[in-house]
Amino acid sequence: GGAQKDLAQSQGVDGEGWQWSLGASARWKVLQFDYAHIMPPFLPSYDRFTAAVAFNLNPSRIRVEKAEVDEVFASQSKRYAEHPVGSVKLASRSEEPQVATLSVFVPGLMDAPTEKEIVLRPKEVKEVPLTAVFGSELLKLDEDRAVQADVRLTYRHKNRTRIEKATTSFFVYRSGAISWDDTRAAAAFVTPNDPVVDGFARAVVQGRDQAFEGGPLRNVMTAMRLFNALSGYGITYVPDPNTPFSAVSDTKSAVDQVQYPRGLLASRTGDCDDMSVLYCTVL
Repeated sequence: GGAQKDLAQSQGVDGEGWQWSLGASARWKVLQFDYAHIMPPFLPSYDRFTAAVAFNLNPSRIRVEKAEVDEVFASQSKRYAEHPVGSVKLASRSEEPQVATLSVFVPGLMDAPTEKEIVLRPKEVKEVPLTAVFGSELLKLDEDRAVQADVRLTYRHKNRTRIEKATTSFFVYRSGAISWDDTRAAAAFVTPNDPVVDGFARAVVQGRDQAFEGGPLRNVMTAMRLFNALSGYGITYVPDPNTPFSAVSDTKSAVDQVQYPRGLLASRTGDCDDMSVLYCTVL
């Protein structure tokens, strides 16, 4: 619907008043039909009909039907370079095999698009996993936020380069966030190469224990000394008031927060997951 008025009336010149219009449009495959009913201020109302046929002399050979990216956790940024972070559903319209390059890019969080070469069989519908190499900016996020990924499929046909595009939105969680649907994700927080943690552990075990040095219980005694050292250092259990482990461990969709070992050595207070990660790290 629409309304039209002669601008001359705003300058004190007599105009023709308001003209009103209503319309509708329908599309079916390559056919499009349009209808409009126009009501001038003085003349009788009238109707307009149009029909059109759309065609392309060089239609696309591959269609991007769906693109999805899962939730991304900054603490697991390196994992996404090898393990899928999402998927793209592609449909080939070609009667011949088609080679294409699939890329994904997240502005502000990736230094360059992550690309992979794929081959689609004739008329094949295929779901392709997406991997992503994130830059250092991902670890610098100070808050969770929604971002958008640009997915592109590039291929050659009739000596021309064709690009099919799609976008999808997803959530990125700042460093320290974790989902307990897979407890192995906690390994991302075990940082034995951190000089702060390494220095703490070495200071504890540098003393010699003649009774057990070289004996079969040497590792057990070392573990005991590290455990007692953390207790003597003042590490205290405090449940997370926002996301206690007892509440989030049974909910796969829940997102928890874990301290890095360096952070727990500084704060000296944490819950069970924080302490487990710290103890594994010093071991």
